[in-house]
Amino acid sequence: MKLWMRSIALTLIASTAAVLAAEPTAHAPQYDNREVWPAWVEKTDFIREQWDDGRVLVYADAGESVRGVNLSAGSSWLEDGKPANKGPDGNTDVVFPASDKKYRVSMDRKQGLHVRHVTVEAGADISLGQLVIDGNLWVKKGGEFRRIKGDFGHPDKSTFCRSDNEGLQFIPNMQVHKKNKGKSTEWIGHWKQGDDVNIFSGRLIVAPDSSFLPTDRRPQKFYPGAELVLCSGSTFSLRGNQHDQVDLLVGGKILAGTPQRPLTKNATFGVSYKSEGGARSGRTKAGDVGLVLFKEGSIIVHSADPKKARLVLKWHERPNESRRGGGYGGEPKAGGRHGIAMLLAGELKLDGVVFEDVLPGGILLPDPAARASWKNVTYRDCHAPADKLFSRYKGKAELTHGGGTRWNLGKLDSADIVYGN
Repeated sequence: MKLWMRSIALTLIASTAAVLAAEPTAHAPQYDNREVWPAWVEKTDFIREQWDDGRVLVYADAGESVRGVNLSAGSSWLEDGKPANKGPDGNTDVVFPASDKKYRVSMDRKQGLHVRHVTVEAGADISLGQLVIDGNLWVKKGGEFRRIKGDFGHPDKSTFCRSDNEGLQFIPNMQVHKKNKGKSTEWIGHWKQGDDVNIFSGRLIVAPDSSFLPTDRRPQKFYPGAELVLCSGSTFSLRGNQHDQVDLLVGGKILAGTPQRPLTKNATFGVSYKSEGGARSGRTKAGDVGLVLFKEGSIIVHSADPKKARLVLKWHERPNESRRGGGYGGEPKAGGRHGIAMLLAGELKLDGVVFEDVLPGGILLPDPAARASWKNVTYRDCHAPADKLFSRYKGKAELTHGGGTRWNLGKLDSADIVYGN
């Protein structure tokens, strides 16, 4: 940017500092502002976090698209309306300000950046490389945010990632969730993710009326000690199918509501389509189920009214968005039927559940008779009567370690599946 143009831009950005300070941001969320936050925010984990004062940097060249910018340099930022002396660090909050002229800022893919809270205002289109965000992320309506890889949220802090856009906010590549016990990341708005999601520890929460949709490129894994929490009206599901692989491997907890935030309307857990013939014939490598709940894992429902506010396990109704995972799409072959199958070998505390789109024998249990303890369970639009939806699985359904922190499903042999009760 020419010096005289940059001078004008700096003046304009500095003149809006007071307005920016009055607007809610990731570092100053204004949780008591009911025009911005619904009442349920009072029950979240992140509202209770206390943050030390830190530097606030505002991107200096709003309105100008720049490729390969060095965001680690102080010259890219303003501090208190003046050019910053140094770039951001892990105790710095950054703002990409609003602009009537849309602008795109991209870092080199190999460049690293470590910040605390990030706010992306309307008109800003931000594409970052190796990014670590210790705090909150807020993408305002009309803003765009992409990141190659990195971590969201300090392990010892509960944080939020919020998008105000109506469409799906895209987060590419691997999503790693590592938080200490009792700490969480809450995803507010509608998000899709471009590679595998690994929930190693802590809670990944899908906020009320929000969605979190990983891709179909690899199986998704929830490790022992990790928790996925679905709030009222929320959705978690993949965006395609893994062929010859299990799409979701769960060794941790799936919580539909919590005691503090019970469901007040349905929450949806989308399971990938599988073929009845493949599951029965044993031609696939993994028994052709879309979800495996290992014996170390659990599914627990907390509902304010189990007859009306329920966990819905159903086909996710989405075709493949990627072929790299070897997926075979959301549409069955001619003469086939949509349907889901799942192996549930862990703890099941089900009071308020809807099973939908299930294939005959598609609910595999170590002991099908155990379902007698379930309450307020409905079978809707399934492919057989309720008593024909269950099969007994005689295998171990245990985690097998693939080295380091990786784990996989041991062989899921169709010979271990006894169809019917």
